[in-house]
Amino acid sequence: MDETTPHQKPLSERIRHRMVNKIYGIWFLRYAIPLFALELFILIGALSFFAKRVFVEKAVSNALAASFGNPLKLLAYLWGSFLATSPFTQIIIVLLIAIGLLLLRDMNRSIISYAHMRRNQIRRTPL
Repeated sequence: MDETTPHQKPLSERIRHRMVNKIYGIWFLRYAIPLFALELFILIGALSFFAKRVFVEKAVSNALAASFGNPLKLLAYLWGSFLATSPFTQIIIVLLIAIGLLLLRDMNRSIISYAHMRRNQIRRTPL
């Protein structure tokens, strides 16, 4: 049996926690970080290309001016301006939105995975 003081976890429990943390850290470094980096690289590249083709400042100022009277007009303005752009710009916009959503999904999955691992560690700790 492990020797512990009243406020310490048993040695085997501490070792198990360290091992699980190291395994999760290795998984995160091998799979999650490269995926995040690739998605961010693509997103930054697409944003820089998009910024060269569209005057974002003018589009935002026009959208704000259109939305002061009625917030629903903002959606109508954005949809109308999206349809008025060239097909190539529309494709870039759709790709930016898709990559952004994929990045958010992957970040959410990593956070949920980490929280699930932590919750399982807390449940298994002896009282």
